[in-house]
Amino acid sequence: MIALRPFPVFSSPLLQESGLVHHGVSGRPIGCPEDCVEANMSFDWGDQTVATHYRSDFAERLGVETSSIVLPRQVHGSDVLVVARRGHDRPFLGQADGLVTAQWDVALGILVADCIPIFLLDRATPAIGLVHAGWRGTVAGIAAKALGVMQDECDTKPENCIVWIGPSIGVCCFEVGPEVTAEFQNAFPRNGIEFGDHIDLKQVNRQILLSKGVPDDQIEISPECSYCSDGFFSHRRAVHRGLERTGRMMGLLALRR
Repeated sequence: MIALRPFPVFSSPLLQESGLVHHGVSGRPIGCPEDCVEANMSFDWGDQTVATHYRSDFAERLGVETSSIVLPRQVHGSDVLVVARRGHDRPFLGQADGLVTAQWDVALGILVADCIPIFLLDRATPAIGLVHAGWRGTVAGIAAKALGVMQDECDTKPENCIVWIGPSIGVCCFEVGPEVTAEFQNAFPRNGIEFGDHIDLKQVNRQILLSKGVPDDQIEISPECSYCSDGFFSHRRAVHRGLERTGRMMGLLALRR
């Protein structure tokens, strides 16, 4: 029997109030070393058996069946996949950084450690989307692409959507070089945000979704910075501390029956 160390779970009051979804982002046990396997949700390093137990514990706490979870092979791109069936026989899908479904027996999953988990809920259909948005995916407009897939596949209307931009690196800690700043300036020349040596990924994604018709009062932004807080794994913080690896948090989103 594996003894699991308690870890926090973060959620959105806006999504909770809807009563339509199970959702959350797993955290890192306070005080654990940066490269500790405790509550690491990734299979890329460490003991997969331990990671499997943490995934199962997280899913159970959210009211989600572990066998229903599907994850993409994330590549920091902008591809979005439609999930049409339960994931017990194929938990890992193809390369993508966004997932969409209208299935009741599917739980969408992504892994993050500074990048933004973006949760989308179409209350009318209902349908859901879950996005892994790093800076490259943000520049490529993956949040808008996921919303577009929901419109095409699920007849989603932006005004019916609730969005949670979850825990991720904040503008306070996302310092970039001039080449990354130029990427944002070229991609978003007229969105009203001044791009300097610190980029606010959360606000950029908010602006993208606003431009596609999602109402401002239906977008919630998590205030937590994954770099600042010990409650999260942070790839950037680990690199700055000279570590070769760090864990990954998991975001899960599933429709309630």
